[in-house]
Amino acid sequence: MIRKGQQITATKATERHSNSQAWLNRVYREAPVGLCHLDADLRYIYINEWLAAMNGMTVEEHLGRTIGELLPYVAAGVELQLRRVIETGQPIVEGMVEAETRAYPAEKRYFLHNYYAVKSDDGTVMGVSCVVQDITERRRAEEAVREEKNRLESMVEDRTKKLSKANAQLRAEATVRARTEVALQKAHERLRLTVESSPDAMVIADHEGLVTLVNSQTEKLFGYPREALLGKSIEMLVPERLRSKHREHRSGYAANPSVRPMGIGL
Repeated sequence: MIRKGQQITATKATERHSNSQAWLNRVYREAPVGLCHLDADLRYIYINEWLAAMNGMTVEEHLGRTIGELLPYVAAGVELQLRRVIETGQPIVEGMVEAETRAYPAEKRYFLHNYYAVKSDDGTVMGVSCVVQDITERRRAEEAVREEKNRLESMVEDRTKKLSKANAQLRAEATVRARTEVALQKAHERLRLTVESSPDAMVIADHEGLVTLVNSQTEKLFGYPREALLGKSIEMLVPERLRSKHREHRSGYAANPSVRPMGIGL
């Protein structure tokens, strides 16, 4: 009975080991990343098809051979890191390698790798287990995003400079305009005071003949309050029979201003 029980236990243990091995083989075969195991001499003991294809060879071509024999173009950097793991027993996590491969000749690819020491029960390092991921497309996307970010930042900076310059120019123009308006208001006030202080009647009209300014002597002379004159045609102060002729003279003067006594030609 004991032997039979021992046989059953051994059989189950064998089945569990077989199932575990089958599961491990499936993981290695179907994983979308590179997986391999190297012995202490950095010879391939196991490698999955993804990583083998990346190296441009079959799985069988890798087994029993070193990285230096198969991949001399990356061996120097990679072997240095792998030997460090073997010597220290410490993993290297998220290391980065930039290299060309047989699968992508004349094209630099970026690989993210994790190296872990494989130890025996007594702690002796027997080899290195490797996980390798091709992150080339991610790096290119990141670089494209970074370049676009830099381009947009440059555009914003340039636009900001232009807006700042335009804003400064607008502020300067507004200052000049405000000063000009103040100067015009002062000039208009001086003109009003000059006209108002004149002992003679004075009327000022614009280019359309509309009255813009009169003094108190004008109000006394014509009998109109200035409110009744402002904005009205200056011809209202000319006798009706002379208004048409006066309008012609005024238009002619506007076209060719010259100094002449009032009333000539009427």
